[in-house]
Amino acid sequence: MDEFKPFLKNAADIFSVENASPDFENSIFVIDTNILLAPYRASNEAFEEVTKIYSKLNQKSQLFIPAQVAREFAKNRPAVLTSLHKQIINASGASLSAKLKIAPILDTDEDFIEAKRLFDEAKDFLNKHRQKMELVASKVASWSLDDPVLQQYRKIFSAKNIIECNLNNDVIDAAKVKRFKSKTPPGYKDLSKDDGGIGDLIIWSTIIQIGKEQQRDIIFITAETKEDWYHLVDGHHIFPRYELIEEYKQATKGHRLGIANLSTLLKERGADEKAVLEFEDNQADLSNSQDARFPATDIQLNQPTVAAEFRFRRRLSSASSKFPFDLSYVYGDIDFLINVSGSTIAVCVFNASEISSVKILNTLIYKSSKFAKSYNELVFVIYGAQHEIGLLPSLMEAFQLQNFLFSYIIVVESGDFEHVMANNCNHPIMQEIYSLF
Repeated sequence: MDEFKPFLKNAADIFSVENASPDFENSIFVIDTNILLAPYRASNEAFEEVTKIYSKLNQKSQLFIPAQVAREFAKNRPAVLTSLHKQIINASGASLSAKLKIAPILDTDEDFIEAKRLFDEAKDFLNKHRQKMELVASKVASWSLDDPVLQQYRKIFSAKNIIECNLNNDVIDAAKVKRFKSKTPPGYKDLSKDDGGIGDLIIWSTIIQIGKEQQRDIIFITAETKEDWYHLVDGHHIFPRYELIEEYKQATKGHRLGIANLSTLLKERGADEKAVLEFEDNQADLSNSQDARFPATDIQLNQPTVAAEFRFRRRLSSASSKFPFDLSYVYGDIDFLINVSGSTIAVCVFNASEISSVKILNTLIYKSSKFAKSYNELVFVIYGAQHEIGLLPSLMEAFQLQNFLFSYIIVVESGDFEHVMANNCNHPIMQEIYSLF
């Protein structure tokens, strides 16, 4: 392996007419580390669809992983399980530790008696919830050497389709120096990583090796979106780097290279639509993480956001006399659905203290905005102190200019006093909710 310069030998190939994309029926599929780790973020139903497709491909000798990918999987799997364990522990921490202590004059009031009963009942349910979550955490802690994902992978991957790179370390190191200096893809964007980007180069060398041995088209299944794998426009990947396509073509005497994510593989191979959509959502998380080679941990919205949701519900109550509506609580990226006068408004509530970086804001907006077309209006409601709000109004406006379909309300808190800093919502009920400031 050496520095590669596309079309150096035959410039006429630049103008050759051909179908540049391999098909999903007859190609060989090579799986990346991030894709092997992706099922740890997925439902059992979605993972079943993945294993069905992997098994069918394996039966036809169309499925391979580089040995470097297997080693990266083994190295990063404990961190993924540790993150999962931490999420469970955090989720089990909900409690009502306060005492419902009110002036004794209300002790005989029927409504207060009922409120106290409900409060005690809620504490009891939360304690039971915590006990069950602790059992779940114990199960995950026992997965050090085995887990549901590994159990399925053992049936699919073996020495037959785990391929060692046939180049020694000295050759790879020498190639790395030349290729990275000229920014020949892939790997040069990972110079800051522990391995200095050599992992990607070993994987790429193995892909070419498999292509040479099999003499077939290859589709590399990965969550990578960096510029040493894709041509980018405003941070969004458009198509694979032409250098990679041409290097694979030359090395395999005319065969084609494709790069796709897991949801595309599932869709093209006829998987259930729900599984496809689920992994599309996971792909969005990966694309917005610092390193798409390994899954990002979920963003945790804790007590400040819970308090913000409470404030928002209080505002809804104030508006209900003028706009009768139905309110639904939603688990996931949308917090509330407001059904009023034939319209459905999706609402996402955050506290500004939870949005510590532009990356987190981008992830929150990206995950929720994919639902925008399903509702009449998608509204982000952000609460926070003046110093926490900072540049949020200008950032939200900038995201709107990127064609994200949403509106927003930014509320500045100071003790019990609140005022709206920014409000561009369209629906009358949203205007009514915040007209009282």
